Amino acid sequence: YIQADGDYISIHTSEGHWLKEQTMKYTEEILPPDIFIRIHRSYIVNISHISRIEKSGERQQLILHNHEKIKISAARYQLLKQRLGI
Repeated sequence: YIQADGDYISIHTSEGHWLKEQTMKYTEEILPPDIFIRIHRSYIVNISHISRIEKSGERQQLILHNHEKIKISAARYQLLKQRLGI
């Protein structure tokens, strides 16, 4: 997944994580939309690494295959459900 970090993005993979000077908007535009989805203003995830979606209070969160939890914004939750076909 990719996380916003000020004027940078933090790219998280199974091999480690890296910091790159780049905006989330630009990153979202260059990534293939059939593989990646922006689920929050601060997060872009690889769809194939989503394990499940859970309710967390009034909000939803993703659980990735590596057990990391990432919050989903209310505005992007419907888009995510459409993309996943649920």
